[in-house]
Amino acid sequence: MVEKLLREGLIKSLSSADKKYVLGDLYYEFAEQPAYIKEYRVSDLQIVAGCFEKAKEVSMKIFVDAFGNLLTREQIRYLISKMESDSLITKSGSGRWTNYYVDNKIDSNRNILEQFTELLSKI
Repeated sequence: MVEKLLREGLIKSLSSADKKYVLGDLYYEFAEQPAYIKEYRVSDLQIVAGCFEKAKEVSMKIFVDAFGNLLTREQIRYLISKMESDSLITKSGSGRWTNYYVDNKIDSNRNILEQFTELLSKI
């Protein structure tokens, strides 16, 4: 079954070692939604934005819990670091006391994912 979905382009492998899959490009063409915005997967941005919609201050543990087993802790750390370098989020503290916030250019009363998208389109 998985092989057939792969052949049809309906799913694609996220990692050959972990046997994790994501929806293929065909789905996003059909849904008229992009799979990626710049180097970011839209689904990853949605999860991060969802964390900030629930709380203004987010720890790495909250991100890890939100992603479940979709990404490893290292992959999440890389994603968050990239978002920080692209000025989507900021951090304070260090080590286990590190907390993340949406950048001050983002209005937490508006749709955070849309604002991430707007900011990324300007990079």
